[in-house]
Amino acid sequence: MKASNLSCLIFLALVVVLGPGANLFAADTIVNNTAALRNAINAAQPGDRILMAPGTYDYLYVDGTTGGTLAKPITIAAQNPLNPPLFNQGLMFYGVSNIVLDGLSVNAVVGSGNGIQFALGQNLVLKNVKSAIVDMTDGNNDIKFSGCTNYLMYNVTASQWGSCGVDMVGSAKGLLMNSNFSNSGNPGSYCALQAKGGAFGIGVYNNVITNVGQQALQMGGATGAPYFAQGNLALGWECYDSAAMGNKIIGGLYPIAYVNANNVHFEYNTIVGPSNALLRILSESDVATNPSSNGVYSHNLVQYGNVGETWNYSSNINAGSFKFDGNYWYKTTNPSASIPAMPGTQTNNAGGVNPQLNASYDPQYAPAKAYGADAAGKKAAWLQEVGGFQWSWDVAQSYVPFAHPAVTAIANGVKLDGTASTPGVNSYGNNTITSYSWDMNNDGVADITGAGVINLTTAQLMNTYGLPAGTHTVDLSIGAVNELGTLVWSDPVATTLTVAPEPLTMALLCVGGLTLLRRKP
Repeated sequence: MKASNLSCLIFLALVVVLGPGANLFAADTIVNNTAALRNAINAAQPGDRILMAPGTYDYLYVDGTTGGTLAKPITIAAQNPLNPPLFNQGLMFYGVSNIVLDGLSVNAVVGSGNGIQFALGQNLVLKNVKSAIVDMTDGNNDIKFSGCTNYLMYNVTASQWGSCGVDMVGSAKGLLMNSNFSNSGNPGSYCALQAKGGAFGIGVYNNVITNVGQQALQMGGATGAPYFAQGNLALGWECYDSAAMGNKIIGGLYPIAYVNANNVHFEYNTIVGPSNALLRILSESDVATNPSSNGVYSHNLVQYGNVGETWNYSSNINAGSFKFDGNYWYKTTNPSASIPAMPGTQTNNAGGVNPQLNASYDPQYAPAKAYGADAAGKKAAWLQEVGGFQWSWDVAQSYVPFAHPAVTAIANGVKLDGTASTPGVNSYGNNTITSYSWDMNNDGVADITGAGVINLTTAQLMNTYGLPAGTHTVDLSIGAVNELGTLVWSDPVATTLTVAPEPLTMALLCVGGLTLLRRKP
């Protein structure tokens, strides 16, 4: 997927014009019941913010007569993000675009169908939202996108559903990021995330998926022809040109299923304890009948026990086109047989030694750290994919802090300056930077944590941080507190630092009538 710079330029232009402390909201309205909420939405102008007081709200239906603009979306947010409003019958947005839902909670009752549903909309954001379906009947989903384009799910929790945590049908250019999916209350549920009906440009990044029933991710499926809302049925794929990286997938029957899918990348994920197989390659669609092809399964860390089969498959698949590269495999019940036989091309296998996962499923065994959700190579690989969902990625980046390091020479040393860093924005204003962390020797460990500006002498650089004369790479990360009171760290950003040689100090000696120069110790 090739990156488009248009939405990135739009975002940067907004930052420059508005400034980091600008008020992005045109007007605020506070509501405390469903009728008042409906009235506020109907009256909202682009850029308005509707703040929902704590309490219980009934079913909400919003149609295409309302909506913001790309530059000025309508925001519906919790008045108090630590005490969110509760919807007891779900929400439906039909034909609505340019809207942000932030800090809401849904606990939908029996017969609700979907907890939150967007249909035929674009430029949609779902942030800091919690959703659960009380009625876990097949067909009930926590969240559904039908025929939508450009959408972002960020820090969302889906905890109970009938079929899918998130069902994406005929939708495109969507990003699901930094979210949690768990459905231990319904072990028979279908999947955590499903993208089908000609879905493309789907990104699944840095999520935790726990005990979801069958497959954690289903890329593809079986969709009726009328629901290919992107107009791409003729291509013959249920899902294509999509990627899942940085996810931790715990339990379930299968971590991923490719179903009439093409060019889906499953990379840098940590997989622990699937019970049936390590992946599925299937053909189920009656209308998009191209066989699953060109799947990529690489740089994953896979810890598994006794499974019924290493991979599960159906007829009408192109298994030989799949690529398995650079995965770390560990079979807990028979480590010497850790590396499984897979279809297609299989290269650069590693494993056979316990990766020593900690409570957060991060490997402690050094060679295993190059694989899975926390591997150093993940971010660079991910940035090759974001062009497929560029708008959603750019919006997500505005929420997180961004480090901007600068190093300048001063007398007898250097000045480290991180004050140009940005804290990230939220629906209530800016986040607050609380810490600047410098890695002086590029080993991934903070050496200095403190204020935004720090002066260091040449002697400190050499003796305290072990930097000899010359040019070195240093990294800055910043920590900022968001609207939920959570400390969020930026990715490290590198810059260069030059350590000047210490000046020579000379003395005059007179030996046997000769005048000599020598360096003072």
